[in-house]
Amino acid sequence: MRTISENALVDADIILHAGDIHDLALLEAIFSPRPFFAVAGNMDSTIACGELPALRILDIEKVKIALLHGHSLPQPVHRSLLKKFSDKNAVVFGHTHEPYCKKHHGVLLFNPGSPTQPRGHSQASVGLLRVEQSSIEGHIINLHPSGGSI
Repeated sequence: MRTISENALVDADIILHAGDIHDLALLEAIFSPRPFFAVAGNMDSTIACGELPALRILDIEKVKIALLHGHSLPQPVHRSLLKKFSDKNAVVFGHTHEPYCKKHHGVLLFNPGSPTQPRGHSQASVGLLRVEQSSIEGHIINLHPSGGSI
């Protein structure tokens, strides 16, 4: 298996953020000029929640991706995601801050974890999605054990 480092994010074409942003200006400062798509999370300010949608449906190279935070979904979350988005190729979510990357019935469920507030996982992490020829695959990138940043 090929190793993917945090440096792989430098050349990312598009950035997706699954909520708990806290500061929209910081998000724009970090990710501009690359295009990025973000959704509101349950820990975001009322300003961020007012400016960001709860759900985005993206079509990237014929791959349909649902982007949401996931805090309003009934448990178990994975079953809820599959039931609601079975017609998508991938669902990117973030509420648990726990990395998750697995295909269920042809749908990639992907949680990149958190680079700043990991839970239930020993390392801070981010994720990388590769979209090629109408297919998608995900990779979790573990950052430094000290919670290093990218």
